[in-house]
Amino acid sequence: MTAQSVAKGPTFINIGPGRCATSWLMNCLTSHPGIAMASVKETEYFNTYHDRGAEWYRSNFPETDAPATGELSTNYYLDAVVADLIRDYDPEVKIVINLRQPYRLLESFYSFGQRRGLELGAVAESLDFPIGRIMGSGYDFRSSRNMLTTADRATLLESVCLADRLRPFLDTFESHQVHFFIFERLQSEHQQVLAELYEFLEVDAGYTPPDADKIVNSSMAPKSKSIARLATRTSFLLRRVGAHGLLSRLHQSELIKKLLFSKSTDSTSLTENTSCRDQLDRQTVLRLDDQIEQMKSICPDLNRWW
Repeated sequence: MTAQSVAKGPTFINIGPGRCATSWLMNCLTSHPGIAMASVKETEYFNTYHDRGAEWYRSNFPETDAPATGELSTNYYLDAVVADLIRDYDPEVKIVINLRQPYRLLESFYSFGQRRGLELGAVAESLDFPIGRIMGSGYDFRSSRNMLTTADRATLLESVCLADRLRPFLDTFESHQVHFFIFERLQSEHQQVLAELYEFLEVDAGYTPPDADKIVNSSMAPKSKSIARLATRTSFLLRRVGAHGLLSRLHQSELIKKLLFSKSTDSTSLTENTSCRDQLDRQTVLRLDDQIEQMKSICPDLNRWW
C-alpha cells in the first residue's frame, strides 16, 4: 500500500439486475489490478442500509490508490429513489447497468427461485411473487421485522420491465456516465465486452482476467428443496455476521454445488418445446414486447441481440 492509498467510496456502481452474469462480472472486476471492489457483493447501502450513513458505506471499500473503485448491488435498479440517493452521494459516479432480454431474464429469475427451494407455481402464476424473496436471502428476516424494502416488494414481472425500472437512472445521470453490459454478448465476444467495460472505467482495457472463460453461478436445480432452503438461511447468517469471504468461497465451491444441486438450464420449469413467452397471457406479452422496444430505442446495440 502506497502513501497515496486512501479509503474512498465508489467511482462506479453496478445497479443490476442480477442473473446477468453478475458473479462472473464481479470476479472480472475484482481481479483487475486497476480496480478495487467493495469487500462484499451487494452492499445494498442505497436501498436497505442507507440509515447506517456514508461512513459505514465507505468502510466497505478498501484503502487503495487504484484508479477505479466500485460496488455491485443487483437490486438497486428496482427502487427509483436509489437514483437520487446515488446522485446526492456523488453526482459524477459512473453507472453500470446489466441488460438481458426480458423473457429470458424472467425464466432465469424463476429458475433461481426454484433453485432456492421456493414453492412456485407455473411461470404465469408466479408473476406477482416478490422478487426480493426469490433473489434475497434476507427477505424473510426483513419481513418478520416489517422492514421490507421497495426492492423486496417488486414483483417478478416488474423486475423484468427494464425500461420502466431503469428510466429514473437514465433521467438522473448523463449518458456518458452510463454503460450497458449486454448479457447476450458474452457467449460470442466476452473479451470485447470486458475491454469496453474496462475502458469505460478508465483502467487497462487490455487486461485479461484469469477466469474470464469460466462460467460462474450457472443455473442449477436443487437436489432437495429443504436443503436449498437451509443453504439460503445459512447464506443470510454468514452475510449478517460479516463472513463475506467464507460466503464467497462457498458460493464458488464446486464441491458444494455438486452436493446441493444438479446441472440445469434457465428453462427448468418449462416443457422442452415451450418458451416462457408462450406461457404468458396476451396482456403480459404486449407489455414485455413494449419494454423490449423501449430498451432498443434507449440502447440501439440491443437490436442485434434481442
